[in-house]
Amino acid sequence: MPLDDLLIPDVPEDVTAEWMTAALASSCPGVEVSSLEVLDQHSGTTGRVQIRIEYVPGTTGPDSVYVKLPPFSASQRRLVDNTDMGRTEARFYAELAAETPVRHPRPYYANYGDTPSEYVMVLEDLTASEHCTLSSLFEPNSATHGRQTIEALARLHAHFWNDKRFDDELSWIRPPMRGPFGARLIDSAREQFGADRPPVFTELCELYVEHHEAITNIFDEGELTLVHGDTHAGNHFIEGDDVGFYDWAVISRCPGIRDVAIQLGNSCPTEVRREHQEEWLRAYRSVLVENGVDAPSYEALLDQLRLHLVYAWMSATTTLAMGAKWQDVDVARIATDRATAACADLESVEAFRARL
Repeated sequence: MPLDDLLIPDVPEDVTAEWMTAALASSCPGVEVSSLEVLDQHSGTTGRVQIRIEYVPGTTGPDSVYVKLPPFSASQRRLVDNTDMGRTEARFYAELAAETPVRHPRPYYANYGDTPSEYVMVLEDLTASEHCTLSSLFEPNSATHGRQTIEALARLHAHFWNDKRFDDELSWIRPPMRGPFGARLIDSAREQFGADRPPVFTELCELYVEHHEAITNIFDEGELTLVHGDTHAGNHFIEGDDVGFYDWAVISRCPGIRDVAIQLGNSCPTEVRREHQEEWLRAYRSVLVENGVDAPSYEALLDQLRLHLVYAWMSATTTLAMGAKWQDVDVARIATDRATAACADLESVEAFRARL
């Protein structure tokens, strides 16, 4: 079956042995799948199916893969339709993954259609590799891998730094999402959790609710590059001395410091961030320069970080406001508390008030 004629699956049952044979053909020439076994499946902002694959004797391919599809529930699918996250990630794997200079799941096949619910990815099963370890907010080696993470982000950002293609062939990579929904969630978080958090949390809530449009405009100021957009520790994996990233659904074009702010603000334990923040930010700049970027000074990057930590805080806090609908509440609470402490340490509220 030619790939151009290959159905984009809508539900897991559409992924058959015949379909998988055609999907793997471009990356595993001559492969022929004899049977599939679903090992696991779940649905959130996208549908995920882990599949074990058996092959006709004489042909071979990956023992297992992850297939990403539209969410399985109507409400979750509406979210994806409104944000176009699924097609964005599929397009990343289909068109940009090969040139992206950081480790990511290998795409065996990725395709997308004309509507937001038409997309599919057949990706490397990182959990099946004895060399890969998935990370989390509870990663005990966060200090060990923190610098590698920051340096990996710098390589990513340097490759796409002020890329002229953003005006034409990469115009599909849009600026970050914006709108009043985030402000409503922040106000909800203030009502739910403000009494149990330090005063700076309420200050951040009130600042963002009142000025979210102006704050979002400030986030867009500066150089443009491709950012992962969701670089919290739950989207990292470790392979030897390298840190890789998965879940590329919210890539956008904006200042690269956004990714750094999420890593430092949400993913690092507060004491680790305080100890290594200057070292890691200087390392970020050094890697940019090594890769040919006329990078901002350390002081300018620190000023950017001070502002973009509010984005990291907003990302965690809106997730917390949604409860278990988006993520485990305990994970969101940890990320929010870390980002709140970071904003307090770097006086982010004061920095924004000076700008506003």
